[in-house]
Amino acid sequence: MKMLMALVTFLIVLSAHSIELQSAQLSQDQKSIEIIVKIQVDGAKRKFGLKNIICQETFPAQCLSELDVIAEGPSQPLNRHLITNELINLEEQGLDDPYYKNATVTIRDEDSTRSVTVNLP
Repeated sequence: MKMLMALVTFLIVLSAHSIELQSAQLSQDQKSIEIIVKIQVDGAKRKFGLKNIICQETFPAQCLSELDVIAEGPSQPLNRHLITNELINLEEQGLDDPYYKNATVTIRDEDSTRSVTVNLP
């Protein structure tokens, strides 16, 4: 049983690092950041957000953050990948505050191998 739990944990960790950030832009309604990611097909539902948002004290602000991915549900990694669009809501992330008006946000993926920059409204 312990071996099975260790294997499941390993697969979850392995699949968590299978997110590759392709691009990002502000959505048409300017209320979300639309990201395009390459994910491993595994059946788990994911919620995307930002974490560790650090901003320089400039005007407009220049911020750096990491893509936060929370996997929900069981996963069974397959040898297939999917390119998908996801939305990160500015209000949920606290980026609708006047402090972030016209700010730039650079988003890094989990492995910090790729990053994209988005200009906020």
